[in-house]
Amino acid sequence: MPEKGEPDNGWYISLDAGERVITNPLASSVGAVFFTTFVPKPDICEYGGSTYLWGVRHDTGGSLKNSFKGKAILQVSTGVIEEVNLRTQFTDKVATNETVGRRTGAMDGVPPTEQGLSIVIPPKPTKKVLHIRER
Repeated sequence: MPEKGEPDNGWYISLDAGERVITNPLASSVGAVFFTTFVPKPDICEYGGSTYLWGVRHDTGGSLKNSFKGKAILQVSTGVIEEVNLRTQFTDKVATNETVGRRTGAMDGVPPTEQGLSIVIPPKPTKKVLHIRER
């Protein structure tokens, strides 16, 4: 957070050398932003590379701290449909002063361009009781 009187320029993430975002981010209604990054293979004559899924808090860019139940589903260029557990698989790229990562391990293949990521998160439990009365 900026000191009093300093401008708030938001947050950003410094990616590894060669790593790039080629898909649209996906914002969820529970305060998280998900996006994929891609690192091409070092040999420019080879096709493909590694895909990573990032999950960050929308307000700070920090980790989700194991607060999510659910799955992310993503099909990469190899044809494999990757299923990522949102609670346990963010183990890489630990943000400052946090013990849980913001990025998954590498998945072989290229992510889809634009949007190809699906997030399945169970709804929050309701706190109200619904009474139905028959006529």
